[in-house]
Amino acid sequence: MNKKVAYWMLAFFLTVSFTLPGTFLVNSSASETSTEKGSGSYTHTVFAEYCSLSYCPHCPPVSSQLQQIYNSNDYPFIYVTLVYDKNPKIRNRCAELGVQGFPTVVFDGGYTRVIGEQSSIEPFVSAIEECGERDDVYDVSIDILMRSMGNDRIQVNVTIFNRDSRAYQGTLRAYVAEIESRWRDASQKPYHFAALDFVYNQPISISSGGKLDLSTIWDGSEYNIDIEDIVVIAAVFDSHTDYADNVSMADIYSAYPDTIITSGPEGIINETTVTFTWIGKDREVPAEQLLYSYRLEPLYPEWSDWTSATTVTYTNLSEGWYKFEVKAKNPDNEEDPKPASSTFAVNLHHPPEVKISKPGRRLCINNKVYPIPLPIVIGKCDIYVDATDEAGIDHVDFYIDGELEYQDTHQPYQYTTWYTTTFFKRYTIEVIAYDTLGNQNSDII
Repeated sequence: MNKKVAYWMLAFFLTVSFTLPGTFLVNSSASETSTEKGSGSYTHTVFAEYCSLSYCPHCPPVSSQLQQIYNSNDYPFIYVTLVYDKNPKIRNRCAELGVQGFPTVVFDGGYTRVIGEQSSIEPFVSAIEECGERDDVYDVSIDILMRSMGNDRIQVNVTIFNRDSRAYQGTLRAYVAEIESRWRDASQKPYHFAALDFVYNQPISISSGGKLDLSTIWDGSEYNIDIEDIVVIAAVFDSHTDYADNVSMADIYSAYPDTIITSGPEGIINETTVTFTWIGKDREVPAEQLLYSYRLEPLYPEWSDWTSATTVTYTNLSEGWYKFEVKAKNPDNEEDPKPASSTFAVNLHHPPEVKISKPGRRLCINNKVYPIPLPIVIGKCDIYVDATDEAGIDHVDFYIDGELEYQDTHQPYQYTTWYTTTFFKRYTIEVIAYDTLGNQNSDII
């Protein structure tokens, strides 16, 4: 090969490398989202496809901002992360979305997008609000059911309902994703909802008022998956615009009953009588056929017998912290794997019991206590404190002549080692014990 041919081949390679979608980084603070806001009502759940590179220095803030929005539960919003350099199975999707730089977040299949690193979540929130007010969406919904088949195989059933007056023509894209990804961004933090594979990627057609049922088994053996870390994210895209009309997400627990506490105490209360109420849901049976079991730790650590009751009252509770849990069971004996729970504390304002046990009001010479009722310390002396409380001790503070010398948060509560430096000097030793509810008590010698 002569030098001229080699030169042109190199030039061609470089040209292709820097013009193919997603092969260069973008550090733009400009967003392509609209600045106009409407009524704030949402016509559907907004879907975002976040295209990233694991070594992109401008991607970590975007990863954090999207997860912050998702965790807030303030918006009907679901997103999937497409890590371009880690997963060849999703690279074509980045190209279909017209991605030419990273990071790029595409909302509703291209209705709007945010390109580059952003200083706050506001551009993403604006994009969600803009998409959420779309009036061109079809009235379609998606129901996903996942069941573990063992050996990293998952049965995935998807049902799409078309309640629109028009027939629906579009594409179903269902991603298998990890809640906390095996892949990390440039800040070495794991991605969230990073796609491993498509479980469905196909055209669909549904008549007005009709539904489409799909079922398949996805084999994840090549990924060595943690089944509890897997979700399926399914979205439908209108064939006329390629925009997303709705999206849904399910985890492995979606096939099991779900329990929701509807009322009951939270935080710190001053009453000794509490009442909890709850409801149960199951995808395949009515709520009337569900049974429930509950417990209140540490008072009643064992689960109760199964019952159809949806309320329970506890009386004469002592001061302290409690955790209430309740779970549903369907007629197939499938239990809610994640019981609903509520943590609360009863505060009767009882102070802790606290006493300086060493040296006490006895003679202490070089850390040895003698049974002589003289509060005199000569040389070194460890200070030990006995502190108890129904709600538990949070910490004990040790003061010498009004100065905080030490704080201990674990039993045995002690200050090691205090010693006197001056003969015949009067000292005041004070300890203050605080319980987990903020009540306090002290002892002084």
